[in-house]
Amino acid sequence: MKKSHFAESLILGGFLTIAGGFMDTYSYFVRDKVFANAQTGNIIFLAQAIIEGNALKILRYIFPISFFILGVYAASYIKRRYKDLQRIHYRRIIVLFESFVMLLVGFLPQEYNILANVMLNFACALQTVGFDAFGELNFATTMCVGNLRKATEFLSDYHHKGEPSVRNKALTIYLVICIFAVGAGIGGILSRLLGVHAIWFDSFLLFVLSFFIR
Repeated sequence: MKKSHFAESLILGGFLTIAGGFMDTYSYFVRDKVFANAQTGNIIFLAQAIIEGNALKILRYIFPISFFILGVYAASYIKRRYKDLQRIHYRRIIVLFESFVMLLVGFLPQEYNILANVMLNFACALQTVGFDAFGELNFATTMCVGNLRKATEFLSDYHHKGEPSVRNKALTIYLVICIFAVGAGIGGILSRLLGVHAIWFDSFLLFVLSFFIR
């Protein structure tokens, strides 16, 4: 695979999916059961906190959701503003910033979990928007519901049309879901071993990936 195409490659998508699965497990088990990626879960927890009248829990979930929205907005701006930049690929900017954010999060003790979750949700939003297409396939590297729907739709289309290319798309996205689970498993193991510092695994992985994005 030529470096010039790595930014759009399935290989990159696979590694980013590992990072996405890791991030969600880390934020949930180490950072007060807040999801970095799954905003549906955060919204459910927020609704319950509002019903309970628990102000601390409301803050715990409303800030990450808000910064996920801000991250989506920022990533959309970066994508639009720097998409045609010749010196550096806009996806490399996103990956380097995301890596730096995770490096900082690893230094924050659990007393600063709200701040850590805000930073993680912002970083996740950048990845969600910045990396949504790989070659001819569109899939998410930070969550599974949309991927599960898309893969199953491809599978249904294959059974209807019998086109091998459609079958391959379904199998590829199912594989992406499995890779996400692997990342989540690694995140669970390292979170138990390293605690707040476990996120440095993701930071290092993304930093290394940035060198291959041109």
